[in-house]
Amino acid sequence: MKKSVIKSAKTVEEAVRLALLELNTTEDKVEVNIIEQPSSGFLGIIGVKPAIIKVVEKDASEINYKKEKYTEAKSKANQQMTVNDNEEVDIIEFVQKICDNIISGCQVSKKAENEEGLEITISGDNIGLIVGKHGETLNSLQYLTAMVYSKQKGSYKRVSIDAGGYRERREKKIIQFGTRMAEKACRTGRRISLEPMNSYERRIVHMALQDVDGINTFSEGDEPNRRVVITPINERNGNNRYNRSSKPYRTNNSRARDHAKEERNYKAMEKKHNQIANEPKKPPKKTPAKQREGNPYEHYYSKYDNRYKK
Repeated sequence: MKKSVIKSAKTVEEAVRLALLELNTTEDKVEVNIIEQPSSGFLGIIGVKPAIIKVVEKDASEINYKKEKYTEAKSKANQQMTVNDNEEVDIIEFVQKICDNIISGCQVSKKAENEEGLEITISGDNIGLIVGKHGETLNSLQYLTAMVYSKQKGSYKRVSIDAGGYRERREKKIIQFGTRMAEKACRTGRRISLEPMNSYERRIVHMALQDVDGINTFSEGDEPNRRVVITPINERNGNNRYNRSSKPYRTNNSRARDHAKEERNYKAMEKKHNQIANEPKKPPKKTPAKQREGNPYEHYYSKYDNRYKK
C-alpha cells in the first residue's frame, strides 16, 4: 500500500521538506500534489493562508521504469551528439540546421575556404534573430561551428560567419568609435577604457589605431569583460586618477608622508620669515602734541562737545 501524508506550511517547499522527513524518503521517489497554494493576504495579516500539499510514495516498479526510460533517452542523446572522427560532416548543412531551428527561410552559403579557415554567409529575412543582441547569438554560432570544423581538420581553423552584412557594419562602427576615443585621449591627456569586446573586435581596434600617433593600446581584464584601453603617450600624472604615485605625499608609508608634510610646513614658515625680514622698517608714528596733552579719548567725541575739554 502506498504511503501518503498531507502537510501544510508557509511555502510549498517547506511543506514538501516536512513530508519527506516524515516519510523518510527523497523527492524523486514521491509524487507531490498541491491542494492549496499559499497566500500572503492583505499586508501579511488579514487572509493569510498556508500551502497544503499531499505527498504520495511511488511504487518500486514505477521508479525503475522511469529510471530505465531516462537512461535509454540519455544514451540515445549521447549517440546523436557523438560525431564519428572518420565521418565527414558537411559544415554548411550543420549551420543550416541550426539556423532553421531559429528562423525559417534563411540560406547558408560558403563564401571562401583556404588553409587558414572558412568564411560563411547567412542571408534571408529576420536575420536579426540569428545576430542577437550585440551579435551574441552569431558569435555563439561561430564558436560552435569553429569547434566542429577544427575537429574535422585535426587542427585549429578560423571560422567567420556573417549574417546580412552585420560584421562589416559592426567593424565600421568599432573603427569610428575607436578613432573618436583616441582623439579624446590625445586631447585630454587621460586614458580611456572601451566597452568589453570579444577577441575579434579587440583585434579590429588594435589594428585600426596602430598607426595613430600619440597613443598606445592594450587589453586588460578577463573574459568576458576584457576590454581595450587607449593611453596617450604624454599621459597626465597630476590629474590622472590611474597614476597618482608620482606625487611625494601619495605614499603608503605613513612616516614618509608625515615627513613630507613637516618639510612643506617648514618651507612655508621659512618663506614667511624671509618675507618679514626683507620688508623695510617703517618709522614709528608720533602722536600730535595736542593729543598727548589733552584727553586721550578726545578723538572719540565731536568737536562741538565741550564737556571733556579743559
